[in-house]
Amino acid sequence: MADMSKFSTPGQKNHRAQWIVDTVRNNQFEVWKLFEWILDDGNFTQGQLVLADMHKGDRDALLQPNGILTDAQIELLK
Repeated sequence: MADMSKFSTPGQKNHRAQWIVDTVRNNQFEVWKLFEWILDDGNFTQGQLVLADMHKGDRDALLQPNGILTDAQIELLK
């Protein structure tokens, strides 16, 4: 049987996008600091600290592929 975890329905994609938007909305200051450190300073260590202080669900939302961060940024933050 094929690995179905690689497939997602349009409903799942919409739910994931809303989850990311809600997380950004609820953590505006942390997301702003994350972007400031990553984009302006290239300081991924500070970004990792910001993520470490967040709830696991919020961290997971921000680290979703095709979300608010590029794949390269996600890898550097992990």
